[in-house]
Amino acid sequence: AAYFEPRERGLWETARAFYPDADFETATAPAGGDPLYYAAFASREALAARQGLAVVYEKDGAEMAGARGAVSESAWYGYSGPGDYPLNVSLEGALHIPEFGEYGFFLDSPNARVELNGLPLLSSENRSAYITAAAGLHALTISARIENPDGFIRVLWTPPDGERAPIPFANLYKDTVRPIGLAGHFFSEDAANANPSAPDEARVTPTTDLFHYDPVLPPPYAATWEGELTVALPGNQRFALEAGGGQTAALYIGDDLIARQPPTDETASEGEINLAPGRHRIRLEYRLEGGSPNFRILWAPPGIGGLEPIPAGALAPAPERMFWDAG
Repeated sequence: AAYFEPRERGLWETARAFYPDADFETATAPAGGDPLYYAAFASREALAARQGLAVVYEKDGAEMAGARGAVSESAWYGYSGPGDYPLNVSLEGALHIPEFGEYGFFLDSPNARVELNGLPLLSSENRSAYITAAAGLHALTISARIENPDGFIRVLWTPPDGERAPIPFANLYKDTVRPIGLAGHFFSEDAANANPSAPDEARVTPTTDLFHYDPVLPPPYAATWEGELTVALPGNQRFALEAGGGQTAALYIGDDLIARQPPTDETASEGEINLAPGRHRIRLEYRLEGGSPNFRILWAPPGIGGLEPIPAGALAPAPERMFWDAG
């Protein structure tokens, strides 16, 4: 069971996106009115079902019937699937990076390839890589050719201040637990003068209905969140920004400035843009002068009604902002 106060609704919505088969409730007073708190209840089985990586076996370009499985060990197994070698295996899911920093990754398998957020990370020709990675969930895909029953797949890592070891099973997720939201870079100086490839902190933020008791960095700081918004219905899309005192924010869809908070003579806190169905780049430029971060990006697609926080599943973080060479 988990309980969220009203201003933590964004975290509650994130949990709903990750565990749609759990029970979620909104508690109000007997006479109704604004929520008193939000609650989430998930069984041990529902939580365990999202751990690991999904595995698919293929032979001669076709999926092998009845051969799906899941990685459920920290040291990724000596191969024990169906026979009829050679065959190909694909593992997909999400890797949880617990903290921002430098990570080493190492491939301990022949004829394999590893991608992080759809970008190349490791291969048979390049079996080690050192990257700086944002904290949060990252899409992980591993493909390999298994030549015989002794074949295996194993990827190791070295976390910040840690030792080389197989990636822990507890850091692997699959199915609905996936990277959502926006990739954020945080700078202790003004973002316009900062090196965009060297932030002071980087995190994948799954919700744009955001509240934190503690700032990511001591204020004042600047931040930029980037990703893609999936639009289902064509037409004019309305957006708005809400932010408390000590905060400034500017919302861009593609290259178009849509809204500012606080508003200026040139740009209001609410605006609209005509968009076709598909994915569209979204960026939020933000600055916190003091206090706790507390802001929302609101959205009203055509015919939907009033402005509401962007659904968590409609946002995908920008892959190129989630990790980069350690340099």
